[in-house]
Amino acid sequence: MRVRAYIIARRYTYRDPHAARAALDELVKSQGWTSAASRIEADPLQLGELRGKEGLFAGAKARAERVAAQRAAGAIGSSLERIGEAEARAERSYRTGVEAQRMADATGIPRLSAAAEAAIGVVAAEPDEKARAVAWRAVQADERVSGELWAFGAAVEQRFGEEGVRAMLRTGGRRGAGTAASVTPKQRPELDRVAELTAALKSGEQADTSLTQRKAENERQGQRRGLRT
Repeated sequence: MRVRAYIIARRYTYRDPHAARAALDELVKSQGWTSAASRIEADPLQLGELRGKEGLFAGAKARAERVAAQRAAGAIGSSLERIGEAEARAERSYRTGVEAQRMADATGIPRLSAAAEAAIGVVAAEPDEKARAVAWRAVQADERVSGELWAFGAAVEQRFGEEGVRAMLRTGGRRGAGTAASVTPKQRPELDRVAELTAALKSGEQADTSLTQRKAENERQGQRRGLRT
């Protein structure tokens, strides 16, 4: 949009487009987008003399050029307003992103107790989905351990974000496969361990969800068969 405003000023509006652009740059720099837009809307001539001519002695081409210049000058203010709004949104988005990342980087991931690590290790070691679901339900029956794992999972998601967690799952928690911009080389072993535990934790959750869904589907099919008999 900035380019569009400058193109309007340069090509269609002013006799000296380079001087007009310099004046526009200076006005925006000193007044800001909104104020500059208001001032130009009120007085487009402050950026220079418009192209074309008007009056009794102006030819048809010159009059048409002046009409086009006036139309273009009238569009500069609204273009500047849109530029200002877009830049303000971009700045807010940037600041929000920086603050969110700062808070994420400051999030500490709790170290699991030996009991919690052992429990999640049992889940990860199970050979199939049904066995993992059974092991996961056993873990959930222990309130202290399940509370630890919930806090761990929440902290990991806060620290690395949903996409970071998905990346850990795509690599299956494989050591050395995960990356994070805020993790230093010295912290890499800790990241590998977090990824390994996260993959194991999610595998238990997913196995339990899948088993529950299959059980519900089997029950629905059984009910439908019963209705047909």
